[in-house]
Amino acid sequence: RFNCHLLLPRLATLTAASGVAGSFKIGAMGELANELYVAFGTAVRKYDNITDSWGTTLTTLPAVATDALNFVLGGVTYLAFAHTDGYTYTTDGVAWTNDTKDTKFLVFWDTRLWGIDNTGQLWRSTAIGVETNDATLPLASGSVKSLFAARNAAGNIVIYAGTLVGPYQHDSTNAKF
Repeated sequence: RFNCHLLLPRLATLTAASGVAGSFKIGAMGELANELYVAFGTAVRKYDNITDSWGTTLTTLPAVATDALNFVLGGVTYLAFAHTDGYTYTTDGVAWTNDTKDTKFLVFWDTRLWGIDNTGQLWRSTAIGVETNDATLPLASGSVKSLFAARNAAGNIVIYAGTLVGPYQHDSTNAKF
């Protein structure tokens, strides 16, 4: 202990077993209504604090999750899991809907949902399930490693695509990177 320093508690490194057969890396993790949802492979489960367990599979994704995002679109709160066959979303953790728009990563910016696929095709949506293609990264397929919003040199928040060769800034006015 040191004067004027706050020490953190021990780091938790274990949790309840996933209940999914086999060994999986957690594909994505999201939150909805103060509940934690995790994709183990293609199985989405919700953590139960009372029983310290992951419960039963709530939905099975069409492919392994690559990203998760909690966002509010049109006044409705959503949790979405991106996967190479599209994205799967819910508003309540019970009813899940699959959208087939190819999506590897998601971000919410400028009151719109944005997604990017493995080829670098960026899309936007102002209504869930209705996507419009936007810019395309001038890179080889498989170069995209993330999609995020951050400040640019002018101090404005914009979308960036993290790639194997560095970040690319999206120009929403001209629909290009």
